[in-house]
Amino acid sequence: MKTFLHLTSRFCVLLLFALIFSSCKKKFDFTKKDELPAETQRGADTFGCLIDGKIYTPDGVFGFPALISSLQYRILDLRSTRKSTNEAIGLPLRNMTAVGEYAITSEMGYSSPDLDYKAVDGKITITKYDVANNIVSGRFYFTAKNEKAGKTVSITDGRFDVHFTN
Repeated sequence: MKTFLHLTSRFCVLLLFALIFSSCKKKFDFTKKDELPAETQRGADTFGCLIDGKIYTPDGVFGFPALISSLQYRILDLRSTRKSTNEAIGLPLRNMTAVGEYAITSEMGYSSPDLDYKAVDGKITITKYDVANNIVSGRFYFTAKNEKAGKTVSITDGRFDVHFTN
């Protein structure tokens, strides 16, 4: 009888662990850091791109947001920070009034742990601009250069889908 109770209690414990871990399966997605976010237009608060072919997605640390987006006086300001690698991308876009294509300006750029790069060529395409729900979505790409070091970086496959503040 003791053996039966011992086996039954072990079975119940194993069953409990199996239920707990199977219910957590959807909460933990360990592949997200290795993928660019999907291109959405629902205000998913996502941002990502490739920097010289390597995936960049923002991450924050306590007290420092990974993604800031605001729109004031027709200036869309997107700032993305990756604290784990000390990188950042800034995309201030002046005179953003509607869905469409906008040229990259030298105000935009990329910051690495060692150097700051100014955008020299590229484009931002706004695919959704919803003032009623404060959502802006789009794609971007640009080449950025650090004049002193003579180095360039290529930012490609950029996408964002954010809620903006006023």
